[in-house]
Order: sequence, then C-alpha cells, then structure tokens
Amino acid sequence: MTGFWPNGGAISHVSIWGREADSTVPEPGTLALVGLALGAVGVLRRKRIR
Repeated sequence: MTGFWPNGGAISHVSIWGREADSTVPEPGTLALVGLALGAVGVLRRKRIR
C-alpha cells in the first residue's frame, strides 16, 4: 500500500472491536414456511402466465 499516508507512514496492525455475532440457525418450521411461500408464489405465477 504505497501512498496510503502522505508522509510515508504505514499500517502496522488492525484491531476489530465489537461483540461477537450470534450465529443462530433458523428452526426447521421457519424454513418450511419459507419453502411453502416460495412454492405458492411459483404456482401462482405459473397459473398467471398460462
């Protein structure tokens, strides 16, 4: 990274501060509802095209 600092400086290290992100997994019921909704949209769209 040349030219990053005007006086010839450089970055020695980077620290990331913050809390850890929650890595929750969606429940199977939620995924089933999303799948049903996408399927219904597909069926309705297919009927509308014909």
